[in-house]
Amino acid sequence: MKILLVAAEVSPFAKTGGLADVAGSLPKALRALGHDIRIILPAYQEINPKVQKFVPIGKTVKVKIGQLQHLGEILEGQSGDVPVYLIKCDELFDRPGIYGPPEGGGFPDNLQRFAFFCGAVLEAIKTIPFPVEVIHCNDWHTALIPGLLKTLYAQDPFFQSIRTLYTVHNLGYQGTFPLNDFESLGLDPWPSIAEAYEYYGEVNFMKGGVILADLINTVSPNYAKEIQTPEHGCGLDKILNLRRDQLFGILNGIDYQDWNPVIDPNLISPFSINSIDRKTKNKQALQRELGLEESSDIPLVGMVARLAEQKGCDLLGEALPCLLQDTNMQFVVLGTGEKRYEELIKQLIYKYPRQVAAEFNFNDPLAHRIYAGADIFLIPSQYEPSGLSQMISFRYGTIPVARATGGLVDTVIDYSSSEKGNGFLFHEYSGEALAGAIRRALEVFVQPAKWKQLINRGMKLDFSWKNSALEYLALYYKIIVG
Repeated sequence: MKILLVAAEVSPFAKTGGLADVAGSLPKALRALGHDIRIILPAYQEINPKVQKFVPIGKTVKVKIGQLQHLGEILEGQSGDVPVYLIKCDELFDRPGIYGPPEGGGFPDNLQRFAFFCGAVLEAIKTIPFPVEVIHCNDWHTALIPGLLKTLYAQDPFFQSIRTLYTVHNLGYQGTFPLNDFESLGLDPWPSIAEAYEYYGEVNFMKGGVILADLINTVSPNYAKEIQTPEHGCGLDKILNLRRDQLFGILNGIDYQDWNPVIDPNLISPFSINSIDRKTKNKQALQRELGLEESSDIPLVGMVARLAEQKGCDLLGEALPCLLQDTNMQFVVLGTGEKRYEELIKQLIYKYPRQVAAEFNFNDPLAHRIYAGADIFLIPSQYEPSGLSQMISFRYGTIPVARATGGLVDTVIDYSSSEKGNGFLFHEYSGEALAGAIRRALEVFVQPAKWKQLINRGMKLDFSWKNSALEYLALYYKIIVG
């Protein structure tokens, strides 16, 4: 099968979140199953063609956006054995940041940038020697592609057999812009399908993608159900309900090569389920690295996350002070995001310097060491479409404490409610509920036999991409055969 995966970010080339992880890992799994899948993304400033070995293929594309015609140069490289194409357009992408400057906020021309990218992808398909059967679009940045195929390219014989899958990674980011700005793009004969993208006087890229793609999926079965409700639908629940027969949930996986405690070069002492005692060495090394008291008996709670409301950071200020005061637990956090949450954590460090530590940047090696060294991993998300942290923590023998939402429900089974329990869930979005779940985990932590049983259950789980890749293949086939 011939699949082109289109995404605004792809690991290891450009990354801000989980979208990049999926876009980087899923193609490798599909390639291993014998299918020809390729990736295309913009050539951002942070991608160094020389270092990452991208070379021009001698082809350019032209896309008219309003009164301006932009040229895009096509570069080709590899991610493992997966071919990767870049669309190079310096006036739109040669700047610090993917969606906005490092200091925060979005670029004012994001509408034009990603409209160009969508058009450039379709023009590129005509020039590269790759007979695409399915275009796999991801999130709002690529949602214009199904619309363009049904308007500007509808009469082009080249595109008659090409179908689209549209994946919603996070419904909270929909790509909304003023309608006048959208109309200024000059996408004739756009009026025939403009209503698909119009949303209460604005343009909504994601709405159009949901309506016009051949099939839709999101990144966990439970999230697929949740987004059809007013509580989690972010205003699109009625539209998603209309397409419920074409909406599927496929749980994300993780790259078992990147996340493997047996061979992880970031760990002081690699370990497996058969040598779990070595995990203690990683814990003590992490405590030492972060200036915390070194002791295997002290429960170490970790968190690696974007510091944002969605990730439940508000709950930390409600739940942690009483826990830190009442118990000897330690808390370490790695992440960047909103300054108010940094300040909250800094206050905890000031008050509990031997119990709390943090690093406010993107530090991948440290992330690996936290997953390996922590006993408990916090995922108190307000909502979580799939979640990768709980899968990684299971892999590293670290027990998740998570809110019962989205993909967390599909992966974490509460210890008290099932003999197959592998973690601790809380339902109500409150600091009290989070603190209660942590306390339940701490009660089991001091029972070594039960805690080791929990660790073994988690480490035996398989969240590799193979099973998820097979489900994606089934969707691609469904799209092609109708």
